Amino acid sequence: MRKLRGILLASLLASSMTIPSYASDNVVTENNVESVLSYEEYKSCLPGGGVEHFTTTFMPESQNRAQYVTVYGYDYTRGSAIYGSWRNGISGGSSLQNITLNFNYSYDTSYNTSFTASVSGSYTNGGTIGGNLGVTLGKSKSYSLGSGISVVVPKGSRYLIKYRPVYYRYKVVETKYMEAYLPGYGWDRHVVGTKTCYVNVFSHWDFTAVKN
Repeated sequence: MRKLRGILLASLLASSMTIPSYASDNVVTENNVESVLSYEEYKSCLPGGGVEHFTTTFMPESQNRAQYVTVYGYDYTRGSAIYGSWRNGISGGSSLQNITLNFNYSYDTSYNTSFTASVSGSYTNGGTIGGNLGVTLGKSKSYSLGSGISVVVPKGSRYLIKYRPVYYRYKVVETKYMEAYLPGYGWDRHVVGTKTCYVNVFSHWDFTAVKN
């Protein structure tokens, strides 16, 4: 009997010292956490309280490049006056009396009153540039002689009236932009590139009278 009691006591002690085993040491469930801390307490230690979460940075819809539009800006700088080559106009004189030579207000086709708005360099919108300068790039146009010149030629003399175009060379910087309105931010415009050209634009005629 004493021997049997010893066996039973050893068996009870062994069973009380057994460590519980779980299906996986790496899995934490509501059941296997309660012996240490409550499951709710465990969840409070996790980021976001154990709920899946992520952070999103919202960008304005207009940041979509497709919503940007292309616009152009123009900067015009006029240089100093340039004088073209002399052209022969009217001539005359009398050995008997003084005469007056008038050379004015005419588109007369017998005289060359044309000037070409020549252009050099690079550009995209020639129509816009020409329209702003009042010309058509690369095209010839006739211009009135305006008030012209009036010369009294003494008798016994002969004079030739000459004329030449006076024009200005404009430096044109064409800037290409991408532009969009960003809600909450305002207008956004950034430079894509620039092109520069030079345009000769007629101003007026210059006159002189020379003895011949």
